[in-house]
Amino acid sequence: MNGSGSSSGSVRKGPAIGIDLGSEYTRVALLDGKQFRMILDDHGKPAMPSYVAFVGSEVLVGEAARKQAAQNPINTIFDVIRLIGRKYNHPLVRNDMWRWPFKVVASQNERLLIEVVWNGKLWHFTPVEICSLILTQVKKNAETYLGTTITDAVITVPVQFNYEQREAIKVACTIAHLNVLQIVSSPAASALLFGSERQLKITRMITSMARSIFTSEPEEYNMVIFDLGAGTLDVCLITMKDAVCQVQATAGDVHLGGSDFDTNMINYFIYLLKESGHKDAGNIFRDVVSKHRTDFERAKSALFSGGNMTPVMIGSNFFISAEEFNELNKELFLKCVDTINMCLRNAKMEVGKVDEVILVGGSTRIPMLQDHISQYFRGKQLKASNHLETAVACGAALQASFLTMRGHVGKLELPGTPISPNGCDFKVCFQVDENGTLTVTSGKSFPGMWNSITMTIYNIEVSRRKVQEALLCKEVEKVSKVSRTMKSDYPRKRNQPMEKQVSGRPTVGVEKSKKIMGQSSRQHIETKEDAIGIDFGTTYSCIAIWKHNAVKIIENEYGSRATCSCVAFTDTGRLIGDTVNKEQVASNPANSIPSLNFYLFCMLIFLTESLLFK
Repeated sequence: MNGSGSSSGSVRKGPAIGIDLGSEYTRVALLDGKQFRMILDDHGKPAMPSYVAFVGSEVLVGEAARKQAAQNPINTIFDVIRLIGRKYNHPLVRNDMWRWPFKVVASQNERLLIEVVWNGKLWHFTPVEICSLILTQVKKNAETYLGTTITDAVITVPVQFNYEQREAIKVACTIAHLNVLQIVSSPAASALLFGSERQLKITRMITSMARSIFTSEPEEYNMVIFDLGAGTLDVCLITMKDAVCQVQATAGDVHLGGSDFDTNMINYFIYLLKESGHKDAGNIFRDVVSKHRTDFERAKSALFSGGNMTPVMIGSNFFISAEEFNELNKELFLKCVDTINMCLRNAKMEVGKVDEVILVGGSTRIPMLQDHISQYFRGKQLKASNHLETAVACGAALQASFLTMRGHVGKLELPGTPISPNGCDFKVCFQVDENGTLTVTSGKSFPGMWNSITMTIYNIEVSRRKVQEALLCKEVEKVSKVSRTMKSDYPRKRNQPMEKQVSGRPTVGVEKSKKIMGQSSRQHIETKEDAIGIDFGTTYSCIAIWKHNAVKIIENEYGSRATCSCVAFTDTGRLIGDTVNKEQVASNPANSIPSLNFYLFCMLIFLTESLLFK
């Protein structure tokens, strides 16, 4: 017996899911055999509003939070995707504050916090914590709908998300007890789906067997994926050849989406109020947003549904026509076209070489926007996806199924190999790029005797440094209590000593990460792909990495390129680096040790682990 069986009382692990984490809606999909299934939320809908509300002693997520937004605007949070991974003083955050009914404040170190009144007290939550509540509800909905435990997921993010924003999404997933198989951009997920729709077998998409050099190569097929959602615009140029999807270029705008069209309508509404002599019209924007936000969204949909071109009423006395809507948003239409042009320019591809343009996202239903895009592509017929609003989630589910399949990843053959003497060189090269694509090339040292195979695999990522994992334990405990409506108070304690943070609450996957780090370190030394340099200074220390033929200075957890060379010991634990402030040194000089370079060495190594071995 191999002992692989499980007892009847054990919980069966469910399939991996794909999550389209949007600024307005979150969608979840599952690939069941060859059919995609959309996971319904607790209200029986395939799209869960990305809303979180704090009401009395309860925390509402999804449709329930959105329904009460008009009555409780200051404690109802949305648009968290536009906040996550950013500082308080970010220009886009400052630009959006005036249109959010909830309050955004800054912490002492310029961290972005959302202020709410909950359970009779003032609370501050980070965007990561709000996002984790949405993901927790998503996980709960999937487990209820499927009747099994869900742990693994592929998460999609806007194509312009930077490293910090993607890492913040990973932290939110960990708090929600979701194992992130991979984070992919939204258009890349859509490309996977459309590749399968072009009659490419799923097994070919996994193995991606390359043609022999003795057979004719198929022609390339170039697709532009135009994904305009509620909060972001993503454009991606995909080249398909022999069942392999390759991203040639991307472009996007994390501050352009359907909600911006709504904002222009709201501004027009306020302008009409001013013209009519309405009192305090200049100070009612937040009130209009909180009370009529849903009305404006419905009006936008009604304007262009079924060819309807008659004016639509909003509220009791406001009408807007399709012509007025188009005039209000003509600059946004041009920005969409400029983003497409940027994508093609990045790929150095001419417009005429694009074979197909696919529209994704609910905001692409606007006829005037379609006309602008079609004109840019010289009258080309645009393809509106059958999965207009679910394409990203289905593509993520497809990728999740790839990453969780067992068995052989692929097979590589080298046909036509001549008889060779003993000892002839036979070389095999394995390459994994940042998107998790494995390319295996093999052959003999004869001209033309080479073949290759390309496949998508799970790119193992080492979690961020242990210091952040320790901090995460504190966040997990806090948000777990929030998700249970948190009837007992949980003090918000920041900057706790490291030992106190990790005591009794191990982070998910820490032990596994230790093993992976050990293996990855040995692999790195053998291949010599990257190198680091450490400057041990008396006052400050700095670390840099040589990666992809370029030097990059690694910032510490406070965003600084130099780390203070100081260690201090307090009554409750130890402080390292920039955590040791001047007041600590002055009040506790006997236990504050500067220039402790050997002790700092371990900390500096942890700063590089996630970047070196991702």
